Amino acid sequence: MIKKTAYCCLCIIMLVSCSSVQKKNAEPDTTVPASGRAVIPFSYCKTYLPVFTVTDSSGIKLSLAFDSGFTYCAINKNGLKKATGSSKKLLENAIDYCKQQNPGLGENLVKRNAAAMVKQGRMGITVYELHADKFSASSTVFHYEPETAAYDSVDGIVGFSFFGDCKNITIDYRHSVICIDSDTLAGTILPMEKEPIGLYAAKITINGREQTALIDTGAQKFIVRHGYNTDIPELTGEQKQDFIYNKKQHVWVSLPGYKTVTVKYGSVEHKVHAYRSDNILIHASVYGKRTGCVYNLFGWPFFKGRCIQFDFMNKKFVIS
Repeated sequence: MIKKTAYCCLCIIMLVSCSSVQKKNAEPDTTVPASGRAVIPFSYCKTYLPVFTVTDSSGIKLSLAFDSGFTYCAINKNGLKKATGSSKKLLENAIDYCKQQNPGLGENLVKRNAAAMVKQGRMGITVYELHADKFSASSTVFHYEPETAAYDSVDGIVGFSFFGDCKNITIDYRHSVICIDSDTLAGTILPMEKEPIGLYAAKITINGREQTALIDTGAQKFIVRHGYNTDIPELTGEQKQDFIYNKKQHVWVSLPGYKTVTVKYGSVEHKVHAYRSDNILIHASVYGKRTGCVYNLFGWPFFKGRCIQFDFMNKKFVIS
C-alpha cells in the first residue's frame, strides 16, 4: 500500500554508469547457487544492474534495480505511476508543505516552489508491505527522482537500506539471484569499511599502489580517482566527503579515453581499462562524477560472472 501523504527530504545520488549495456551471460553454469533466508531472482532488463520484482499488499508490482552505490531508495516516473496512479498527489502534498513552511507566500510562488521540489527529487512516498520471496519490508521510503533508472522495465533503484538489518547480502551473478543472510561465501576476502559518505570500501592496489576503492555494483566501468598513479597521499574520508558535496570545487570534463592498469585485490590480479569519472562519455550524476574524482570505483568489470558477498557482521567483502 502507499501512504497517501508525501514528505519533504533532501537526498544525494550516487550512480555511475555508461550508456552502453551488457547482455546477460547465456553460458550454462553448473555451480550451486547461493542460498539464504531469502533468495530473490533477478534479471538485467536493458542494464547490467540486477533488477528484481517486489509486490505490495494490494498486488502492485514494482521492478527495482539494486545498486550498492545508493545510500537510499529512489522511485522514478514509471514507479510513481504504478504506485499512486498519478504524480498529481505528490505535487499537491508539495504545495501543502510549502504553504505550511511559508504561510505568507503568494499562491503562484507556492506552486512554483512546489513544482521545483518535485522536479528536484525533494519529495517522496512511503510504500508498505513489499515482498520478494521470503523477504518483506514493512515500510520503505522512496525519494521521487523522475529520471533515475528511467528504463521502461525499471521503476526505481534501491541500495542496502532497502533490505534493513541483515548479516550479509550476496549477489550471485552466475545464477541471477540476490540472497539475504546466506552462508559465508568462500573466495577472495577483502576487509570492508563504511566510508563517511555511507558507502562501503575496500583496499586494492593499482599499478602497485595501495588505495581505497568504493565497492560499487553500479559502476559499469572501472573508475580511477585523480592522482591514482602518483605518490600523492589520498584525501581522508572526511576530505573526500567535503569535495563531493562542496560544489565550489570545480570538476573538469576530460576527453574520451582510458588507461590500461593492473589491479590487484587479495591474491587476484587483473589488467583492466581504467576511466576517469569526468570522461565526457561517462553518464553519471553530478555527485557520481565528483565521487569518482576522489574514490576509485570497484564494480562490474570485476564482478561479472562471479558471486560477491557484503558481510556486514564480519566487515568483509568476498569475491568468488
